[in-house]
Amino acid sequence: MTITSRLDFRQFLVIVILLVALYWLLLPGGKKSPHSTDSHHKHSNEGYSHEKSNSQQSREELLPTDQVETIEKDDTSELMKEKDNTINKLQEEIEKLKFKEIPEDNQHANDEIQKELDELKEKHIENEEKNSNVVNSLKKELDTLNKTYVEAATNAKAMKDLDKEIQILSTKNDMLLKENEALKVHQTINVTPFKGLKLMHLDLKGAPPKIDYLITIIKYCKKFGVDGLLIEYEDMFPWFDEFKILQSENAYTLEDIQLILSTAADENMIVIPLIQTFGHLEFLLKHKEFAHLRADAQITTSICPINNDSVPLLKRLLDQVIKYHPDSKWIHLGGDEIWNLATCTECVRSGMTNSNLFLHHLKPLFQYISESKTKDDTSRKSIIWDDMLREWDVEELKQISSYTSPMVWAYVADLDGYKKFPENMWERYTQAFPEIWIASSFKGALKPWSNVVPIKQHMQNHLSWLKITSMLEQKKNRC
Repeated sequence: MTITSRLDFRQFLVIVILLVALYWLLLPGGKKSPHSTDSHHKHSNEGYSHEKSNSQQSREELLPTDQVETIEKDDTSELMKEKDNTINKLQEEIEKLKFKEIPEDNQHANDEIQKELDELKEKHIENEEKNSNVVNSLKKELDTLNKTYVEAATNAKAMKDLDKEIQILSTKNDMLLKENEALKVHQTINVTPFKGLKLMHLDLKGAPPKIDYLITIIKYCKKFGVDGLLIEYEDMFPWFDEFKILQSENAYTLEDIQLILSTAADENMIVIPLIQTFGHLEFLLKHKEFAHLRADAQITTSICPINNDSVPLLKRLLDQVIKYHPDSKWIHLGGDEIWNLATCTECVRSGMTNSNLFLHHLKPLFQYISESKTKDDTSRKSIIWDDMLREWDVEELKQISSYTSPMVWAYVADLDGYKKFPENMWERYTQAFPEIWIASSFKGALKPWSNVVPIKQHMQNHLSWLKITSMLEQKKNRC
């Protein structure tokens, strides 16, 4: 058994309690020394008398005064003895507790607690190391994730760039496929010289040449294989009577017209006059005398197809041209780019479709030309630009095929896959019309701001048209 002077917590607590009890006993009113004076004893009695219980007071009321005083003295003496005994016992206990042997069990418990404390310290150290390792591991993972994110962002940008490149390559591939298909078609087409009539279009509006220069041009063109002239007069024709107002100040005279026709005849060239009868009628509709015929009061391009005065007036206009072109077998009636067709109030009210309005206006003029005769009594035939017919079906086209022929026009360098030629257009045209004209581009700077004529483009346009005419010729021969 081990003796130790160290106090554990429980022993310390007992000592504190005993000290408190001792302090309470030593308070005024506690046990007094036997050497205390009577006066002091008297004060103690007085202090004690103030602390009398209710039972003592009631007893005093029942006893005589001398008996009460005797009882008080006896009680006080007994209480003082009890207090002294209690104090002595407490002091003895305190002395014992100061050097009391600690039970082996408590020492063992303290050792166990110390051992657990040490183990906890070791675990704490181990946990700190583990936590440190975990933190370092997490930092490494975070660094790895950051690198992965950066790589992912870089890869995402690379993917977007790659997608763009793929789209560009895909577009180029589609173009190459189309070109390849076109090449396959061309390889099966033997391009042959054009065997039809070759005309030169003289558009005289804007900057017409002087008559002597025009005659020189006509003779020069014959040397290059030109078979005829398509002359678009507009305000350069010597109009007379009600249409005299249409003449420009430098219009050709009747003698000039006769010189043109005689020169063409000498060169064995035909002449086809072109008179606009639907769209591009600015030279007529710009005058107030004919403004009431406009499809739109503010626009001078197109004539109203519903107005009852339109067709009769155009017939009179054609009469003057036909009169001075007695040998012309064909009359070109224009009919292209009627942008505001079916927009006037009367046309909308009629409920007619665009094709019906077109027929309603031009079919009487087709018939009128067909009924006229040349000087040698040959029936005439009209020609029209084709762009307003390109979406028509075969049956609609057949309604006019006995009166007129389309002149298909396109001026771009490459006509392969030309977007303004709808699908199956050529098949429909060849089924409906026994005769088809084409219009290439041989002059013009193409843009309002152009200063130089793009000769290469015009040449490529002609070569492209040769492929189409060769294709049509081969299909015709196979049929």
